[in-house]
Parts: sequence; C-alpha cells; structure tokens
Amino acid sequence: MDNRSSKGNMTGSRGFTLLETVIALAITAVVTVFAIGFIRPQIGLYNEFDQLSQAKAMCAEAYVKLEKVLRYGYVYHADPDRPDELAYYIRKTEPYESVHESDGSVYEMLPPMDKWPRIAAGDLEVEEMDGMTLELDFGGTTSREVRALLVVKKEEEQVYEQEVVIRSMYDYEIEGDDVVGW
Repeated sequence: MDNRSSKGNMTGSRGFTLLETVIALAITAVVTVFAIGFIRPQIGLYNEFDQLSQAKAMCAEAYVKLEKVLRYGYVYHADPDRPDELAYYIRKTEPYESVHESDGSVYEMLPPMDKWPRIAAGDLEVEEMDGMTLELDFGGTTSREVRALLVVKKEEEQVYEQEVVIRSMYDYEIEGDDVVGW
C-alpha cells in the first residue's frame, strides 16, 4: 500500500525532513543568540545595581554608627597627616575635672588631644558586603562639625562615595576659627 496522497509527500510519515530539522535548528540558534544578547547585559546591570545598593547600605550603616558616637561631641579634630581618623572630645557632666572662670562663666579645660578618643573606619564595624571595604576621610572637619567622606571600594576601585556632616549639639565659643592641638 502506498502512503502517498495528493496533499504532499510526507503525509503519514513519522518524522521530519532534513530541511525541516535544519530550519528548526537555525531558528533555535538565532533565538538563543538574541536571548543571550538581551539577558547578559541585564544580568550585568542587575549586578551593578546590586553592588551599588550594598555600597549605599554600608554608607548608611556607617553614618548611623558615626552619628551615634559623635552627636554628643564637644570638639572635633582631624589630623591632616591622618585624615582617616578623627579625634573627638565628649563633654563631661559636672563636676568638671579642671575649670576656668571668666566673666562669671565657667569653662571646662580640655585635656590634651592625645588623650581624646579616636574613631576610624575599623572602629565602626560596618558589615562588609561582597568584598567591599569602607574608608573614611575626615579632611574637611572643623572644631564644631565633622565632615566625613565615606568611600566604599572593591578591589581598590571606588564603587560609591557619600559626604556626611555631623554638627556639635553644643553652642560654645573658641578663640580663632578652629581648634588646633592642645
């Protein structure tokens, strides 16, 4: 019995012709190339934005911890030779260890700066994410306000930076524009 009919050669056959197989494979290859061409950049963008999000989270955590420590700061000092470290003095409650009276006002005499507490990036214990590290630069700090540049790096390449300002809660007067070491 003959399986051929008037509709075509392959009616009743159980497979594909070589031409149909080659066309299906070619279409699959083209679709795969387009899919990979679309998905690969999307994955790259996702990884980039994920890393940026993690870096911002590290900066936010660092700011909260810095602000918690420095909000009661009375005087701040950043050594130009060590801008990654900040010396700060927390105002004491009475009785003062040493006082100075002038025009009816009582002033606290500050201890030598080398006895002040210091803070650096390592002291903040910020969670490192995806191999990124946090660096601080207190270069713009004055006696009344902390200006810190928070920099997140991965393998020595800068991922994100944020500048923060923390001001002293206390209103006081100091001779000159800035406190220079005592």
